[in-house]
Amino acid sequence: MRRFAILLTLGAMTGGLPLIAGCEREVKHEKTEKTREDGTKVKEEKKVTRDADGNTTVTEEKKVDQPNGK
Repeated sequence: MRRFAILLTLGAMTGGLPLIAGCEREVKHEKTEKTREDGTKVKEEKKVTRDADGNTTVTEEKKVDQPNGK
């Protein structure tokens, strides 16, 4: 019984993972970093992914770090 439980767990971990997580492919990834005259750093990141159904997802992230905690 214990052997069956171990095999079932290992099978679920290796074979079932793609079914749970899905197959997502990264189509495009852009990352830019700029520093302004006043010392402010701007980081922008844009990622485009496509899942198994053909749906496209665009994720954009922008971070601004100002000197002296302004």
